[in-house]
Amino acid sequence: MDEIALYRTMYRIRRFEETVLEEFKRGVFAGTTHTSIGQEANAAGVIAALDSQDIIVTNHRCHGHFIAYGGDPRALFAEMMGRQTGVCGGRGGSQHIHWRNLYSNGVQ
Repeated sequence: MDEIALYRTMYRIRRFEETVLEEFKRGVFAGTTHTSIGQEANAAGVIAALDSQDIIVTNHRCHGHFIAYGGDPRALFAEMMGRQTGVCGGRGGSQHIHWRNLYSNGVQ
């Protein structure tokens, strides 16, 4: 595993999550959100070790896994805002992301 690539992934996840918290405080999102701040290494390391056919089942703190898996942060942000341009057409919100072989399930 390339340590620099892992660090970049962790940094990308952290910056995304910090932006989410800033925008959440401003009222950009309806409902709630659960960040994965402090868990960036988990997402980066686990996803880097997967094979292309592996399936990822994650929880309500799924943003990091999605980004580490190669998901577009802009599409995730749009999803969290309920926009049709989101990963799941704006229906999944922050916790219910389904993309390629990644499936997350919120606690509701």
